[in-house]
Amino acid sequence: MPKPAFDSLIFDLDGTLWDSTQPVTHAWNRALEALGFRRAGLTEEEIAGIMGLSHDKIFAKIFPETSEAERERIAEECYRHEIETLKKEGAALYPGVMEGLPALAKKFPLFLVSNCQASYMDAFFECTGFRKLFKDWECFGNTRQPKGDNIRAVVQRNKLKSTAYIGDTAGDHLAAEKAGVPYFHMGYGFGSPHRDCLIFDSFPDLVVFFSHD
Repeated sequence: MPKPAFDSLIFDLDGTLWDSTQPVTHAWNRALEALGFRRAGLTEEEIAGIMGLSHDKIFAKIFPETSEAERERIAEECYRHEIETLKKEGAALYPGVMEGLPALAKKFPLFLVSNCQASYMDAFFECTGFRKLFKDWECFGNTRQPKGDNIRAVVQRNKLKSTAYIGDTAGDHLAAEKAGVPYFHMGYGFGSPHRDCLIFDSFPDLVVFFSHD
């Protein structure tokens, strides 16, 4: 069966383009300390476990014993420290992303859809200089809508006819299906697809796949 022709590509962020687990862990622990929160420090494994979840699900999972109002107070302080840390220290792009995204941008319009906050998206662009590579982007922080709805919104407002979503979790896979677009999975990320699909072991593998007709 021939490979379908795509007119664009939509990317997830965490676990697909970069890994911010270490700086986010450090930032959130500083935030909890500043709040006087008495619990053991968050681990990188805990932070990895919530990557890709939306804001409400993240803090309900990590702080189930707190009220919604308390979670919002914690979240505000965590995000403040997170953005300060990312803008100062950056995060680790996965191998091949720095070279691969510009190569793909020469062939396809690129888009970005993440469950992150808007300030986090801005920090990503500031750290990487990638803003110019993406024609449009959307995130949970802007819309408070699920990822599938945000993917669909990007598709509709940019009049995309044959796009694909590239992510790293079962949630990404389900969101792409909800939006009605094909899904491709990055095997080095934070999760597994929810059913069989094409999996790339590295970003250069993805670039090769989409660069060859």
